[in-house]
Amino acid sequence: MSQLLIASDGSDLSQTAQVYVARLPFRERPTVRLIAVTQLPAPLSEYYSENVLFEQARQVQNNIVAPRLAQEAEALRSKFPSVTTELRIGDPANEVLSAAREHHVDVIVVGARGLSAVPRFLLGSMSDYVCRHAPQSVLVVRTPPHATDSESEGPPRRILFATDGSDSANAAINRFASWTWPPNTVARVITAHQVVRMFGVEIVHTEEPYRTAQRLEAEAILQSATMRLEKVFATVESSVCDAAQITHTIVEEAEKWQADLLVIGNRGKGFCERMMLGSTSLGVLHHAPCSVWMEKLTPQAPPVHTGVQ
Repeated sequence: MSQLLIASDGSDLSQTAQVYVARLPFRERPTVRLIAVTQLPAPLSEYYSENVLFEQARQVQNNIVAPRLAQEAEALRSKFPSVTTELRIGDPANEVLSAAREHHVDVIVVGARGLSAVPRFLLGSMSDYVCRHAPQSVLVVRTPPHATDSESEGPPRRILFATDGSDSANAAINRFASWTWPPNTVARVITAHQVVRMFGVEIVHTEEPYRTAQRLEAEAILQSATMRLEKVFATVESSVCDAAQITHTIVEEAEKWQADLLVIGNRGKGFCERMMLGSTSLGVLHHAPCSVWMEKLTPQAPPVHTGVQ
């Protein structure tokens, strides 16, 4: 059975994230660990000791955070087989990552921003740090601008999959293809066919067979993804998008199509994309108008060296 780690900070978007994840049609309902991190207060003078600051944080945690977290957990218990809570003191991003590592969770759920409000299209610092450094898949919850009250009663209805055929993108599609989706859910799959433009004019590659091969590869990736998703979604749309800037194209498609959820892999197929959080994934996380599921492939543990040759 899989386990979710949901980060709670008392903000409206944190509450929305809890409701959102409870609506997802998991094949098998996961267990949930609900975590709240209380930050140490800023010292009012250089004479404040760490013990004094820790005690102040502990009081806030006991009097305010703990009762709130207990109420949130109780609301989730009707949706999941097991809900546990955890209270920590320290840096929120680091503590969330530590808890995820210690409890071997499969997915981390965060709101796009916390109590310190920032513009809608930006990612909060805690969420950004978690997305960059977590080895697990991450669900970042945003309320899309087109959302209505009636749409909050079930799973997301319009899911946009952006795929490049990479291992993480394929894992994301396989995960969602294993769940049972309501008949009114619509899936759309896009893949980018990158073009180079200068002053709005496409720069044609001198080797036409190369361009044709790129297009054929994009269409094959799209067909493979579509075939898998058609097994569980009543309606699957697909298209190859010519893109000068892949991130901009994905975000624009999500806005125009009014997606409720955007699903991406965290790394592309190139060397640089494999070495770090892909620039496309990071750009989408920051600027998408809706919730984003970023699929990560958990790295395999290296073999233990025994000293035996």
